[in-house]
Amino acid sequence: MLHATFLRGFRRTWDLRLESAILYGSRARGEGRLDSDADLTLIIAEGAADWQLVGNLAELAYDVFLDGGILIQPVPISLRDWVNPERYPRPGFLRNVARDGIVL
Repeated sequence: MLHATFLRGFRRTWDLRLESAILYGSRARGEGRLDSDADLTLIIAEGAADWQLVGNLAELAYDVFLDGGILIQPVPISLRDWVNPERYPRPGFLRNVARDGIVL
């Protein structure tokens, strides 16, 4: 699966920071179509607002899209926010991912 390709690329560069990867959205619910994107929440040990990380995620997602035609939508979340969702600006989003997501 292409999200596995994305995670392999991510781990090559950022393995020490990745705590967990969770597929959520239509593909996790079994409702995805061939043209559906793949929504991934990446739980990061050291804060999610690192612009270098965000840039690398976008680059990896683009490479996967070019190789397989599936758009990966990565959302980095700090481990601190994941454990304490009320700290996050959209706590309902984190609760939905925790409830409906599939840990990869």
